[in-house]
Amino acid sequence: MVRFLVRGFWTFFASVAIAAALLLAFPSSWGSHWFAPWLAMGAWLLVLRRADKKYALAISGLVAFLFFLLLFRWVSTSLGFNTPWIALTFCESLFLTTWAALTLALRHLSSPLWSLWAAFSYAGLEAWRASFPWTGMPWGLLGFSQVDSPLKGWIHLLGESGMAFLMVFILAALVSVTWNVTMPNLVALALALAVIIASGMGLTALGDSRDTAQIRVAAMQGGVSWPIEQVYAHPGTILSGHIRQARQAKLQPTEVILWGEQAADVDLGKDSAWADDLHLVQQSLKAPIVFGMLSYSEKTTSNQVLQVNNGEIKQVYTKRKPVPFGEFLPGRTLVSKLFPEQVKMLPRDMVAGNRVGIAKVGKARLGTNICFEVALDSLVRQTVNSGANVLFFPTNNSSFGYSYQSRQQLQIARFRALEYNRSVAQVAIGGVSALINPEGKVLAQSGLFRSDTLHAALPLRDTLTFQARFGALQDALLRWGFLGAVLVLSFGFGLRFWRGRYRSVSANSCAHDTKDSGKGRRGRLQKSPKGKGKK
Repeated sequence: MVRFLVRGFWTFFASVAIAAALLLAFPSSWGSHWFAPWLAMGAWLLVLRRADKKYALAISGLVAFLFFLLLFRWVSTSLGFNTPWIALTFCESLFLTTWAALTLALRHLSSPLWSLWAAFSYAGLEAWRASFPWTGMPWGLLGFSQVDSPLKGWIHLLGESGMAFLMVFILAALVSVTWNVTMPNLVALALALAVIIASGMGLTALGDSRDTAQIRVAAMQGGVSWPIEQVYAHPGTILSGHIRQARQAKLQPTEVILWGEQAADVDLGKDSAWADDLHLVQQSLKAPIVFGMLSYSEKTTSNQVLQVNNGEIKQVYTKRKPVPFGEFLPGRTLVSKLFPEQVKMLPRDMVAGNRVGIAKVGKARLGTNICFEVALDSLVRQTVNSGANVLFFPTNNSSFGYSYQSRQQLQIARFRALEYNRSVAQVAIGGVSALINPEGKVLAQSGLFRSDTLHAALPLRDTLTFQARFGALQDALLRWGFLGAVLVLSFGFGLRFWRGRYRSVSANSCAHDTKDSGKGRRGRLQKSPKGKGKK
């Protein structure tokens, strides 16, 4: 009993320590630290390589659950109840627990092969987690944590999944070396790490420091109060706040003004008075305004980005990937029967757009993805490949309150800047707004629930990075290659199991037959007449 309690204590302690270190990789109350995931994953891989298998699997399950439980706390803040938060935590933890189980299953491999498998399976499962089911949940991905690390120069070559592969491979190799300490191993590993780190720093320095083409941007965060439900109860409050701020702002020479997602909290297509006010303020500012708005029909909603200029309001983009359970209900008929009260919170589904959004402003081609879409790499890649030379991510984030969701999203936006060598404007109505250069540096940043106007001259770059050209192929190879490897391994393990079972049955059968045969022989000898059994 005492032994069981001791092992349980150390299992829980190790799980909490690894999960806490992993959580420090992403913005939280304790900041974000690029080296934290190296410590966390190193300790986790050490457990998977050397600890008792049951012990290691228990630790892994707890690590995954605790990590996502704390990372996704803002889901409960946004929705107002805990069921989706716990359900999301459980589903996402299955991915990391599956990785741990697969890594454990093959730890009998040699160190190089095991290191390669640990990295490949982790990157493959993250690629699946980022895209499945529905839109996936590409939050808390390992590579995002490296926007401030010496390895950030690799991001435009490797992308998120490639960075995850690199990190896990290095750590798995280190874990292997610690148990086989020889001078050749140490020298080879030290040289490899030096080359990787130096290359990452060198690639960062290769950025174009003499950008001749720029766009002068003013990003306006109108500011809303918390809780946001009180604001939504009075349509026009958010729009009037942005208009008032625009009239009072001391704008520097500006070529475009950016507002956040749903900055217009009325449907301008149905309210001409608000549309007229917007036209007047735009004319006074003498610069186009690009902003977000919800457009309503009888049964549906669409999340749009519009541009007002020269007395005209035109649509730029419609959100292509609404958030499941937040903007639409998968299986609405079934969900309405199981959770009728929760369905009332989302009475209509958001309709998805079907094209890339590019707004032309002078020399700039403003590529737009809305809110959560910043984390969907395939969408951002399509936007870049369609000609965007600066990225615009309008977001709302006011429903997340003072949680760290907005800062986590900013980390992802910085990653996209590095990944595609593009300037980025993330503009919120209540969250964190920021203007970011192609090297991932934040040039200007707002606070939460504050009225702020940010100014910056953002470089315009047209070159396509390796990830822009081949990132889709890389992700496909990782996803389907991993799935293929699992199927092959499953077949191999199944075949070995049935062969072992067949041999066991055959051996038992032979033993039984031999035993019976012996008994028969002894019986015949005993029944034979005296002396007839001898020669």
